[in-house]
Amino acid sequence: MTKLATLWQELVALLPVTENTLVQIGANDGATLNDLIQLREWHGVLIEPVPFLFERLKVSIPVASGLLALNAAIHPSADRETMTFYSVKEHELDNKIVPGWFKGLSSFDLPTILSHEKFVPDIREHIEEITVQTRTSESLLNEFRISSVSLLYIDTEGYDAKILMSFPIEATRPLIVFYETKHLHAEEANRLTLMLAQYGYSFLHTRDIEQNVFAISQRLLPAPFVRLLDKLL
Repeated sequence: MTKLATLWQELVALLPVTENTLVQIGANDGATLNDLIQLREWHGVLIEPVPFLFERLKVSIPVASGLLALNAAIHPSADRETMTFYSVKEHELDNKIVPGWFKGLSSFDLPTILSHEKFVPDIREHIEEITVQTRTSESLLNEFRISSVSLLYIDTEGYDAKILMSFPIEATRPLIVFYETKHLHAEEANRLTLMLAQYGYSFLHTRDIEQNVFAISQRLLPAPFVRLLDKLL
């Protein structure tokens, strides 16, 4: 088991038994949280904008689960609109023309996707434009009648900060917020950190290639303990 997987298990184990609401924005094909979903009886919503990945996501959700899937892209301000989105071509992924990790390269932000060019020099040829339906975070939460969130997981290839800055953190009070900082500009990352800190979050940095961050609410763990744990990671 990887260090990240172990950390996930330990943090989820700390959640009170009544805290089981999961919102995942950028759920892909369901593989990223598959093990985590098995740990408890979650309810909530998993959002994935790319149609072929969404179909695989639906199949991955346990039959008796309280989790629902939504085929949409979360946007800071555009609700129920049609917008251009960028995704790996399905047949190239399935025929292994591109590496498996390419399935995670979908975003509103084409430059973020193209920043992986050093790994695949002709990357633009493997990416296609699609149209997706957008939702705002508040519209999503209202539709699924979610008033509080236990775990908020975001992986949107360079769009994480924009989504988090527009997410109603104060109203929903997630105990754990997980997001990626690899593709964020320093100013954007700092602004996000300041906002979350104002709401009582402390930070665990995974220091992996994705530069993932766990923002932990002080309602779950005291800030001094989180800071100590961050130094030990």
